[in-house]
Amino acid sequence: MERNFSLLIVDDDVTLASNLQDILEDEGYNVAVANDGKTAIGLCAKDNFDLALIDLRLPDRAGVSLVKELTDLCGETEYIIITGYASVDTAVEAVAEKQIIAYETKPLDMERFLNLVRQVRERKWAQKTLRKKESQLGFILERTPCILWTMDREFRYTSSMGAGLAALKQLPDEIVGKTLFEVTVSHDPDSPVILAHRRAMAGTPATYEMEREGRALLCHVEPLLDERGEIAGLIGLAMDITERKRAEDELRAMSRRLVELQEKERRAIARELHDQTGQLLTALKIQLDRIAHSPPEKVSSFSEDAQALVNELMSQIRNMSLDLRPSMLDDLGLLPALLWHFERYTAQTHVRVDFKHSGLRERLPADVSTAAYRIVQEALTNVVRHSGVNEVSVQAWADHNALFVRIEDKGCGFDIETMPASSSGGVSGIRERARLLDGKVEITSAQGAGTCILAELPYSRDDDKQTGGD
Repeated sequence: MERNFSLLIVDDDVTLASNLQDILEDEGYNVAVANDGKTAIGLCAKDNFDLALIDLRLPDRAGVSLVKELTDLCGETEYIIITGYASVDTAVEAVAEKQIIAYETKPLDMERFLNLVRQVRERKWAQKTLRKKESQLGFILERTPCILWTMDREFRYTSSMGAGLAALKQLPDEIVGKTLFEVTVSHDPDSPVILAHRRAMAGTPATYEMEREGRALLCHVEPLLDERGEIAGLIGLAMDITERKRAEDELRAMSRRLVELQEKERRAIARELHDQTGQLLTALKIQLDRIAHSPPEKVSSFSEDAQALVNELMSQIRNMSLDLRPSMLDDLGLLPALLWHFERYTAQTHVRVDFKHSGLRERLPADVSTAAYRIVQEALTNVVRHSGVNEVSVQAWADHNALFVRIEDKGCGFDIETMPASSSGGVSGIRERARLLDGKVEITSAQGAGTCILAELPYSRDDDKQTGGD
C-alpha cells in the first residue's frame, strides 16, 4: 500500500473512542478521533480517511446526517455506524445511505468488528491497486487492440478497458457490475472461458481462445493478489488475433496452393516426357535397330531418319527447358527475357503484345525479375485462354524502390467478386508471387469490360548485390 489504512472515530464517549483508537493502532492502522461532528468535518477537510466509525447520536448532529456532510468532503470514505440505542428504524435509516456499509451495536463484538475492518481494508486496497494499474495501462490500452478486465472473487467485473472493446461493440466499463456468467451467457462448467477463470481463481494462470462479434481473441487470465499474497480477484488480458488468424489461414492456403502447383507442374512435365519425348526416343530406338540390322545400302536412308528424330528431340527438350525457366533471364536479365517471350508468345498464339517499358535496362534482383517474368507469363496465358482478344498491352517500369508491371486486355473480363481467393486459376498464383516479395496486386475486371492487372514488387538496390543480379 502507498500509505497505511486510515480510520476516523467520531464518538462523544471519550473512553470508548480512546480504547478503540488504541486497539486499532495496535493492529497497524492510522487513527484519528473526533468527539463531535464539527471536529470530524475539520479533520476530513485536511485528510482523506478510508473508513470512519461514527456514533449514531452526537452532541451537535445525528450520525447519519454527518455521513452526508462528510461524503461531500471525502467521497471515497466508507462508514460504519455504531450505536448503543439500536432500533429497526435507526438501522433502516443507516443502511439506506450508500456510503454506510455496516451498522454495529454497543458493546462492540471486538473480534467481529476487527474482522469487518480488515475486510474493508483488503477490499479498498484491492480497489486502489486496480485503479493504479488501470491508470498506468490506460494510455497504452487506448491505443492497442486489446482488452483488459478485472473481477472480484464472485467473478463480477470491476473494470474493462482497451481499444479492442470497440470491435466488440462495447464501451469501457460497460460490463462492470455484471458477472462472468451474465456476460458469457453460460453456466457450462466445461466452457473454456469459465474453466479458465475458475482455474485462475484457484491460483493457476490460464490461456484460452474465443470468438466474439466475428473477432478472434487470445485471452490470458491470472490471479490478482492482495497485500498478504491472497487472491482478491482476477485480472485478464485479451488480444485481438483476428488478422493473425486470417494470415495463418492464408499462409496455409498458400502452402497448399504451392504444393498443388508443384504437383501440377510435375504432372505436366511427366506427361510431356511420356507423350512426346518418350515417343521420339522409342522411334529413335527403332531406327537405330534398323540401322544395326540393315544391309549397307539402306543404312544411309535410316540414318537420315534417325538424325531427323534427334533434331526434333533436341528441339522439344530445348522448348521444355525454356518453358521451365529461360536461361536468358539469368544471363541477360528481365528485359531480354520478356522480349523473347513476347515474340514466342505471338508466334504460338497469334496474339500481339504491345510492350512499353522504362528503367529495365539496369539489373534487378533475381527474385524480383523471376516474379515479374512469371506474373507476365501467367497473365498472358490467361489472356489467350479466356479474353478472346488478338492484342494485349504490357507495361513495365522500375524506380529505386519497386518494379511495376501492368497487363491489360479489352476482352470479355470476369466478375472479381465471385472468384474465390483460393481459386486454382492463374490469378491466385500471381497474387502469391507478389505476396512472397511483400508486394501487392490490384486486379480490375468486369464482364465485357476487359481485365487489368497491376503488380507492385518492392526491392532494394542492395538486394542485387546479395543475390548476384538477375
